[in-house]
Amino acid sequence: AGAQASGDEGEEPRAMLGRIRGEQNRAAEAAELASRYVERFPDGPGRDAAWLARARGSAGEAGLAAYRALLKRAPDGEVAQIARFEAAERLAALGRGADAAKLYAQVIERAPTSREAARARYALAWNAWEAKDAAACERALAPLVGDATVEPELRAAALELAISAQLAQARTREGLASWKALAALGQD
Repeated sequence: AGAQASGDEGEEPRAMLGRIRGEQNRAAEAAELASRYVERFPDGPGRDAAWLARARGSAGEAGLAAYRALLKRAPDGEVAQIARFEAAERLAALGRGADAAKLYAQVIERAPTSREAARARYALAWNAWEAKDAAACERALAPLVGDATVEPELRAAALELAISAQLAQARTREGLASWKALAALGQD
């Protein structure tokens, strides 16, 4: 096992975590620091955040493997929902839509009111739209368009996509209602 963070030994892990956070705009550097952190302090404070930084900075299959390792290690940890969503986004970007959809569904199932769940719903709606399934797209967006607690930018994007889905189904009344809701947000 690696070194534990206690007493004076707690300063080094905290310093490394601070450096990892400072490198977040440079994912590869953050990933390298995070890798060193988890090797030296596998049970240290902030280990899940370090694993997340490691996954974010790793490309392709290595990044996906890092996300899987984090989720295996801490499936219900404080960063698990973020990791699940980001892994789904990576899968979608790699053209692995079915695998991404499974993770998006897990995000929604595990914490239906979380920020990541709202983003996962939008991603599932977008996938349905790209598959030319306007009805499934509209169903996926329903929890977002009617929820005033959803982030305004995400709600606006959901309403815009809902309008397209509704009009694609010749549901002009619903499309007009969504357009009015979008206009009420002050975004067009």
